[in-house]
Amino acid sequence: MRMILETNRLLLREFASGDADFFLRLVSSEEYKRGIYDTGITTLQQAKNYIEETLTGLYRKFGFGLWVMCEKSTGCPVGMAGIISRDYLPEVDLGYALLPEYFRRGLAFEACQAVCEYARSTLNRPQILAVVSPNNLESIALLQKLGFVFVGTVKPSKGKDILNQYAKILT
Repeated sequence: MRMILETNRLLLREFASGDADFFLRLVSSEEYKRGIYDTGITTLQQAKNYIEETLTGLYRKFGFGLWVMCEKSTGCPVGMAGIISRDYLPEVDLGYALLPEYFRRGLAFEACQAVCEYARSTLNRPQILAVVSPNNLESIALLQKLGFVFVGTVKPSKGKDILNQYAKILT
């Protein structure tokens, strides 16, 4: 597992197959399903396969992806954050999620600030996008706090609902 970013309280590193327990817990939470997307992942093996095939595939294909957010003090995984290249968006997308017990601690804000800086300084991206369900008010508030502005709506592939699209110029 390659370390990607470090903040005051977090380490962000690549996912590995040993993270399957954590990943399953994250994507199985009602908050994740309601606010982000129901992945349909319900078993440890499915979680491991997703990590090995999809997440590590993104690292190989693009050199970036979603990374595990770990508390520095404990090493405990608390969420994920990173950069995604989506077929229905013209620019890279900020992605993030936390286990519910870590909500409202400023961890997502801290991780997302670091991810945006990484997109600017390491990937030389002029802007970064974010998509969010219109009813995910906490996520929308976080994006606005990070300096993202609403630019319209987008219909993702795979029959998902229409999402709000936000953008942030990285200067």
